[in-house]
Amino acid sequence: MTAPRFDTEDVFDADYLYFFAEALEERALADAELIWRLLDIEPGMEVLDLACGHGRIANRLAGLGARVTGLDPTAVFLERARSDAAALGVEVEYVEGDMRELPWEESFDRVVSWFTSFGYFDDETNRAVLGGIHAALRPGGALLIECNNPDDARPSALVLVPTRELCVQVTEELESLAGPMTWTAT
Repeated sequence: MTAPRFDTEDVFDADYLYFFAEALEERALADAELIWRLLDIEPGMEVLDLACGHGRIANRLAGLGARVTGLDPTAVFLERARSDAAALGVEVEYVEGDMRELPWEESFDRVVSWFTSFGYFDDETNRAVLGGIHAALRPGGALLIECNNPDDARPSALVLVPTRELCVQVTEELESLAGPMTWTAT
């Protein structure tokens, strides 16, 4: 297994929650509603929140009617996620694990990786993570990855979707939020 580009265990811990959880909670519902629209989620769909952190997105998606599984390697985040889910009265299956070793095949209608939680590894390992996501998605499933634009720190997203029409809809919605987007192929 390839090591992350920095020591994630030293970054994603109780201190992270202390400094960032409250600010992130303030935008949790708005983020979840955006994800719901961009991925065209319907009630009852199976959604994987990959690198779910403390569950702010997973819990809100469950509150909107999705059947959600959250995966994260950080035990303290998952403890918080479970506690928050109970307080919100929602059911989410939280799994401690590594995105480089996804245990599912054709289990999810949608996968979301939100708030710069993708791309911590070298290119080969990141591609393998995408392969694992592909295996975890049901035929016709879709993936949404949110990450920061390295050129100007605006939020941007990479969307892998089953239909061109949905891709156009997502692009238009993101542009309305963040301004014109440039798409490049590598």
